[in-house]
Amino acid sequence: MSARSLIVRVFDICLNLVVYGLGIALLWPFHKILIFFYLAASTIGIMWFIATICPHCASFGSQSCMTGLGYFSSLLFKARDRKGFQKAFLGNIWSTFPGWFIPIFAMVFVWLDGAEVWYMVVSVIFVAYSFVLFPLYSKYFHCVKCPQKGDCPYRTNPFKKQ
Repeated sequence: MSARSLIVRVFDICLNLVVYGLGIALLWPFHKILIFFYLAASTIGIMWFIATICPHCASFGSQSCMTGLGYFSSLLFKARDRKGFQKAFLGNIWSTFPGWFIPIFAMVFVWLDGAEVWYMVVSVIFVAYSFVLFPLYSKYFHCVKCPQKGDCPYRTNPFKKQ
């Protein structure tokens, strides 16, 4: 692996970690044990993702994986049929929801209770980053080069009848 590939992989993993860091900030007003459960649920979700989705991906174990998770998955699991990617993706993408949606639920409760300014700022940053900027970054920097883009549920409508 070249130094540039390693830097890109670490950068992409860090972009994912920003979501979880912001999620921790949004859970801060609650009991700290909730942060532990959030991190545990998110970690289990990521492990489920790399066990069930990554092995079906064309980027499995390669430097072209946009998340870097395909590399880690290849250290733990064997490749599976690439034709099953879309089914694996649609059936298991729920595993990433704790990292993205537990903070949203917390945010609603805190906002309804009267959030402080810092919390409102972090909330806006979380939503903008997680649901706008991060997906746009992925679309314009990774999806265009992805060998799986023709079969990706993000780029195609998997529910559309052919």
